[in-house]
Amino acid sequence: MGEEQHKIPVSKEEYEALAAFRFSGRRFLHFSEEAASQRGLSPRQYQALVVIAGYPRSARLTVSELAERLLIRPYTAVELVNRLETQKLVQRVMDEQYRLYWLQGKTEAQATPISAQFSWKTSFSKSP
Repeated sequence: MGEEQHKIPVSKEEYEALAAFRFSGRRFLHFSEEAASQRGLSPRQYQALVVIAGYPRSARLTVSELAERLLIRPYTAVELVNRLETQKLVQRVMDEQYRLYWLQGKTEAQATPISAQFSWKTSFSKSP
């Protein structure tokens, strides 16, 4: 079972589609970073607010779940939540497992306008 058996041929069209998808993703990240900066947020703070605002209302988001969704270590997420809490953008509501709830108010006010400005349709349909 050499490495040759696991190689799957990729067509020129598939590479083009992958390149267009990656370009769209990079363009969105750049846009988000700039927009967050204009609102006094770090890119990671903005990403956290989007995760919190986009979490199902019926569910409770823990700090470790936030870390998982942001692809960061749990202790990094704790520090991030501490900074957001200091800025009064999130609030920890303690229960038996110290859960972080999705909040209305400033979280949505900070996260929604940035996301709404980005046109998903045009961004992901344009090629480089």
